Amino acid sequence: MGRYRKVDTRIWNDARIICLDDDSKLVFLFVLTHPHLTSLGAMRATVPGLAAELGWTTERFQKAFDELTDTVRNGESGTVGHALIDYNQDASFIGLPNFLKYNQPENPNVVTSWGSLVDLLPECEAKTRLLERVQRCVTERGEGFASAWENVSGTVCRTVPEGLPQPSGKPFRKGSEDSGAVSGNGMPNPEPEPKPEQEPKPSKKNAATVQEPIQIPDELDTPAGRTALDEFREHRRQLKKPLTALAESKLLTEWSQHGVARFVAAVDHSISNGWQGLFEPDGGGNAARTGTTRGGGQRPGRVAAPVGKYDDDSDVIDLTDGGAA
Repeated sequence: MGRYRKVDTRIWNDARIICLDDDSKLVFLFVLTHPHLTSLGAMRATVPGLAAELGWTTERFQKAFDELTDTVRNGESGTVGHALIDYNQDASFIGLPNFLKYNQPENPNVVTSWGSLVDLLPECEAKTRLLERVQRCVTERGEGFASAWENVSGTVCRTVPEGLPQPSGKPFRKGSEDSGAVSGNGMPNPEPEPKPEQEPKPSKKNAATVQEPIQIPDELDTPAGRTALDEFREHRRQLKKPLTALAESKLLTEWSQHGVARFVAAVDHSISNGWQGLFEPDGGGNAARTGTTRGGGQRPGRVAAPVGKYDDDSDVIDLTDGGAA
C-alpha cells in the first residue's frame, strides 16, 4: 500500500468537515491515512477492528463513523452534505469517494497496478461505485491512462452479484480468456486448453555443445594425433579463441595431407610459442617459413606449398637475405 497520501489543507474549510465533532474528524483522518488503504482509496476493514486499533470502544467508534457515512443536511444553509465514507458492513468494504480527486495516478503504470488491487476488494454496491469513479478518473486524465485501465481491467475477475448496478463505461472485458470472467449465463467460462510445450531452441552461447562431433581424418586418427588435437583445442580455449567447428574441420583436412608426425610437431611447436595459429618448426620437411617482427623476434609463416604445386619458379623473386640485390 502507498506510504504517502495527499491531503488538501482546505479540508478544514469544507462545510462537511466543520460540522463534524472531534471524534468524527479523527476517525476520518484515521481512515484516510490508514496503512491498509489502497491507492484506489478503498480497503477491506470492519468497525470493531478499526476501533480496536485506536483503543476505543466499538460504540464510540461506531457513533463517530456513522456521521461520516451518513448524507446529512449542512446546518442552517439547508444544503445536503455528501457522505465522506462509502461503507458496506456485510462486505466489510470501506471507500473514500473523494480520494481519487486528490490522489490521481501520476502515470499509466500506476493505473496498471490498480488491477491487482481491485481484485482484492470485496464485491458489493460500494465497489461498483468505486469502479465508476475509477473510470471517470482515467477518462479525465487522458488516453494513455484510459488505455492502461482498459488493458488491465480485462484481467480482473468480475463477480458482482446479479441485480447490482454495473459500472458505466468499459472498465471490464467480459469473456477474456485469461481473466476468469463469467459468461452471460452467470457460469464461469471454461479454462482454455494449455498449449503444448515446445522444446527451447539452443542459444548461440550453447550452440557449440549441440554440434555434431568433428570427424578426424584417418591420416590423423591415431592416439598421438588425437592427443595433439585435444591439446591444441585446450590451448585455443585458454587463449579465449576457441576453435569453431568449421575452422577445426578445415584445419584437420589441411593437415591430413602432411601426416600425423608433422601435425603433432606443429602442435607442440605452436603451443610452446604461444601462437594462435598452427605452424611447423623450422628445418622440418617442407618446413614453415619465418620472418622477423618489428621487435626483432621471429614470427611464424604459413606452411610452404607442397612440392610440385609451383614447379616453374622462373617468375619467383627471392626476397630473402641470400637473394640477389
